[in-house]
Amino acid sequence: MPEDKPAGREFRYRTRWGIAVFVVVFFTMCGLVIRHMAATNDQGLVLEGLITLSVEHATIFYWVLSWMSFAMVAFAVFSLAMGLGNPQSVTLADDGVYVPNKPWSRQRRLIRYSDISAIVSHKVRHIVFVKIVHAGGKKDLPDSMFESKRAFEEFRQGLLERCKDIDKGPG
Repeated sequence: MPEDKPAGREFRYRTRWGIAVFVVVFFTMCGLVIRHMAATNDQGLVLEGLITLSVEHATIFYWVLSWMSFAMVAFAVFSLAMGLGNPQSVTLADDGVYVPNKPWSRQRRLIRYSDISAIVSHKVRHIVFVKIVHAGGKKDLPDSMFESKRAFEEFRQGLLERCKDIDKGPG
């Protein structure tokens, strides 16, 4: 595992503040509203005409939704804290691309350009991913973890230029 900072074009790779703050605010509000619904529930619940819940089961359902909302808040706060404590980056270097070994890990992994067999771009809703298929497996890098869409596109183009002779897949 390379520990030194390699020479090359480095891109910050972390949760964006705006997204995390939105998640915290949105799911806090959802949790509070649903918690109130659970605490004051006095009627059953019918979901899409398929599932009918009694008053007791509807209350349990609301409590579970409330806890799940607050779990999302905790995850977003944890993600922000880990991003501050463990800054990550992706680097296009002469010998390969350096990527975070695991989420929130300070360790980086070198994927040599010669080990890359395919680079595939795909989109899930509004998030674009670059999948790097290499001898040791595959690595997905979402655009939402880069500083901006422009930085992500610069990374993607730089990677494609360094790997001209491989299968680029669709996109």
